[in-house]
Amino acid sequence: MCRAHRTLSIVLAIGFIIALASAAQAAVGDGYDGSMQIAFTGYTNEAPLTDFPALVALSNGTVGLFYYRDMLSPPNADLRFADVGGNELSYEIDTWDTSGVSFVWVKLPLLTNGVAITCYWSQAGVQIPVYSTNGTIWSSGYLSVHHLSAASGATAPDAAKKGYDGALVNMTNSNWVAGKIGRALAFNAADEGDEYVELPDGYSTFTNGLTVSAWVKCSTLVGYKTVLSIGNDQYNDIVWLGANYAANEAYIGDAVGGSAYMSVDGVYLSNQWVHMAFNCTTGEPGTCVAQFYGNGLAVAITNGFTAPTVFPRTNNFLGFDVWGDYMAGRLDEVQVSDLVRSPEWIWASYLNQNDPSTFAAYSPGIPEPTAAAAVVGCWLFVARRNRRGR
Repeated sequence: MCRAHRTLSIVLAIGFIIALASAAQAAVGDGYDGSMQIAFTGYTNEAPLTDFPALVALSNGTVGLFYYRDMLSPPNADLRFADVGGNELSYEIDTWDTSGVSFVWVKLPLLTNGVAITCYWSQAGVQIPVYSTNGTIWSSGYLSVHHLSAASGATAPDAAKKGYDGALVNMTNSNWVAGKIGRALAFNAADEGDEYVELPDGYSTFTNGLTVSAWVKCSTLVGYKTVLSIGNDQYNDIVWLGANYAANEAYIGDAVGGSAYMSVDGVYLSNQWVHMAFNCTTGEPGTCVAQFYGNGLAVAITNGFTAPTVFPRTNNFLGFDVWGDYMAGRLDEVQVSDLVRSPEWIWASYLNQNDPSTFAAYSPGIPEPTAAAAVVGCWLFVARRNRRGR
């Protein structure tokens, strides 16, 4: 009998120690009252995408579970995401609108068709994670990311935290307007002709190629307009994304000198959002194969460009270039990468950002038992067996 009691005590002690250790390593979502599953069923390509920033949309009544009033660490510090293995996923809040739709970027280790994550919320007394504000989600090849989602202010912050916060020139709080994703910047709505964003010097290396993308909504189809201009200091080593609105064409400037460009018909439509993307793949020594995408689809390609060189670039702008081609319209979500994004990546980005609610399927989550609870249950079962002398 004493031996049985001794065995039982040892078993319970070991089980208690393991349970405490497991509790110390609490799983993501432990203690959260709300959860739902988000399955990215809208991505149907076979090529997996690594470290893909997926856009998630939240609003009151999402799958009948999510409500802003249930955020217990206001305004949103108790928001968490995890993959199917329970690993915590980095995220960044783009826009938080308790009276409408909120947009959150979540870094997926691997995007494949139907891959699912779990969203957790509703726990008091937690702090917003550091990764949600330090650019972690944009660490894979992004040089700068401008959400342009502020409601006011004279700065266009760089979400990638690489030092490319832009300064608004001749713009006021009235220029912050409704965008494609949350909010956006309106340029020259009344044909002022002098509103733009000045970016810091830099963008010094594109040795692995480059990709730029933006959401554009033009307000007038008149003349040449520039969406993004990088490094056009005395016409030297230019990365230029713009348009001849009169001809409803997109123009992609040569990486050197501005003498070569790619013209794409039928891209711009007045007062409609268009997703533009451009990448430059290094080809033969000193050359670049340029590809342009409109609304996720490859619509033009040319190998007549010169590859970018490595040096700090000056005169970097949103909505303007040194020729005085001011943009007229709204601009949202400008991303610059120092690598070549694949056609699958650009297609997925367009689909996801165009309509996050259809790119993913939202459904009620099924809370998993905590590791500590599972261990305690196991050892209590063993203890019962020992008490019976079996």
